[in-house]
Amino acid sequence: MGDPNIVAGLPVAQCATRPGSLPDVRARLSELRRTRPPTMTIALDDIDSADEVISVLAEVEAAKAWLDRLSVTAAGALLSWSEDRTRADLNHYGATATERAQTMTHARTSIIDEICLATGLARGDATARAETGVLARREPDRTTSALAALTTGQIGWWRARTIITGCTPLPADQANDVASAVLRPTRDGTTPSPRLIADRLAKELKKRIPGRVRRAEALGRRDTSVRLGDDDTATLGIGGSTERVTAAHDRLDRLARRLRHAGDPRTLAQLRADIGLDLLLHGHSPALCDTTDPAPRRTAPCTPPAPDHASHTTGDTTGDTTGAALRAAYPGGLPDAHATVIVPLSSLLGLTSEPGELVGWGYLPADLTRDLAVRAGSVWARLITDPRTGQALELSTPCYRPTAAMARFITARDHRCRAPGCTSPATTGDLDHVRPFADGGETSTTNLAAHCRRHHGHHTSGHWSPATAPGGMTTTADADTADGTTANAVTNANGPLTWSTQTGRRYTTEPHRYSDPDTGESPDATLDGRPPASGTDGSTPPPDPGPPPF
Repeated sequence: MGDPNIVAGLPVAQCATRPGSLPDVRARLSELRRTRPPTMTIALDDIDSADEVISVLAEVEAAKAWLDRLSVTAAGALLSWSEDRTRADLNHYGATATERAQTMTHARTSIIDEICLATGLARGDATARAETGVLARREPDRTTSALAALTTGQIGWWRARTIITGCTPLPADQANDVASAVLRPTRDGTTPSPRLIADRLAKELKKRIPGRVRRAEALGRRDTSVRLGDDDTATLGIGGSTERVTAAHDRLDRLARRLRHAGDPRTLAQLRADIGLDLLLHGHSPALCDTTDPAPRRTAPCTPPAPDHASHTTGDTTGDTTGAALRAAYPGGLPDAHATVIVPLSSLLGLTSEPGELVGWGYLPADLTRDLAVRAGSVWARLITDPRTGQALELSTPCYRPTAAMARFITARDHRCRAPGCTSPATTGDLDHVRPFADGGETSTTNLAAHCRRHHGHHTSGHWSPATAPGGMTTTADADTADGTTANAVTNANGPLTWSTQTGRRYTTEPHRYSDPDTGESPDATLDGRPPASGTDGSTPPPDPGPPPF
C-alpha cells in the first residue's frame, strides 16, 4: 500500500508538527475521497485473478485501518484542545471544585457530540477514538504496539480498541507488553486471526489482572438495553453478575418447562420470554397463577413465586436490596408499565397505513397500533398539529404559565431533545430555558425547549449555546430599535433553534414535524454544520410564518 506514514502525500510527522498543514491534509484527503476509479468488471477466470482480488481486499482493509489511525489522532487532539481550553477558563474565573468537575465533564462530552455530528460516528465509537487519541498523547508507551499495528493495517480499529481498553487497568509498560504478545505472528509467520487475538488477549489479561478487579469494573457498567428488530419485535438485555444472570435464566427455564409439561402449547423459548416479561411488567406471571389458560392475561392477585436462592455472597448485593427499596417506594404496589405510541388519526381510523411511533424507540405498523389503541387499559390523548408544518399546536388546552399542561405541550411540540443529532425522548429530559432565566429569560412555552440531560449540561456549561433562528426571533438580551433606544428582543422556541458549538459550528433544529417524523432537523442544514444563506436550490427561502397561534 506504500508508506503508511504518508498522509495523501504528506508525512504524518510533518502534519503533527505543522498546524498550517492541516488544511492541506484535509484537501488531499477530500481529493482522494472524490476520486472515482473507472468502473471495472472482475472476471475470476484463473487462479491469478482470484489472488489479485484477495490482494485488493487486503489493501482496502489496510487503508481503512490506516485512516482510522489518523481519525484517532484527530479526535484525541480535539478532546485535548477542549479540555485545555476549558481548564484555562476555569483557572481564570476561580471555579469551585464542583463547578470544575461538572464543566470539565461537559468539555469532554460536548466535543464528543460534535465529532458525532460531523462524522456520523456512534457516540461510543467517537468516545473511544478521542480517549484513545488522548491516551496516545499522554502515555505513548502504553499504546505503541496496538496503534503501530493499526497504522500498518495488521489489525482494524475495533481490534485495536479492544486491546487498548482491555489493558487500561495495567501499568503502561505491561499494557504494551500485552499488546506485543497478543499481536505476535503465529509459528508459521502469518498474522494472527481475530479469534486468536481475542483468545490471547483474554489469557494475558486474566494472568495480570485479578478477577475481582475485572468483575467490579464490569459490574459498575451493568445496565439494561433494548434492541429493536426489523420485524416489529425487540430484545431486552439485562447485565449483572454471571451467577445472577444465569440463575435468572435457569429460573425462567424451569418455570417454562413446568408450564410446558402442564400442556402449554408454546415452545420453551416462547415461554421463557413471556414469563420473563410478565414478571418484569406485572410483578408476577399470570400464566403461573392459572396454568389452564396458556395465553398471558391479567388474573386475580397472585403470590409471586419464592426466590430460588436466598442470598448472594459475591459482593453484588443489588438483588438483596431492590425488592425492599421498591416496596418502600411503592407501598400500594408497583406502578403499571407504560409505552407511548403516537399514531395519525387517519391511520387510527383505517384510512391510511401510516405507522405509529413508539416514542423513543421506533415505529410500529398501522394494524398493530390500531390493536393497541383499542386494547383494555389504553389511554388516549388528543394532539393537534398544524397541517402546513406538521408541528404540534395544542395538547388538550392552551397554557400560558409553567404548569403541568405547559410541560405536556412542550413535550408534544418537541417530541425529542431539541439538540442537533439527538433522538432522546422529550419525556425523559428537562425543560431548559433557551435564554437563561438568570439573564431575563421567561418561563414560557416560547422560551422553553426539551433538552436531554446531556445537552442541557452542554448549554449550562457554555460549551454549546442554543438561540432561536433569524426571522423575527432572537435570544439577544437587547436589540437596537429604530429610534436608537434599546428593547428586549423576543425568544420563540416554537420556531427553529440554531445551536453554536464550541468549535464555532452551527446546527439548526426545528420542533418535531408529525407529518414528517423522519427528521427533526432543518432541511437547510449542511454537512459541515453551517446553514446556507439561501435555499438549497439557490433560491431565497420562504418567509417565516411566525409562531403558531395558541
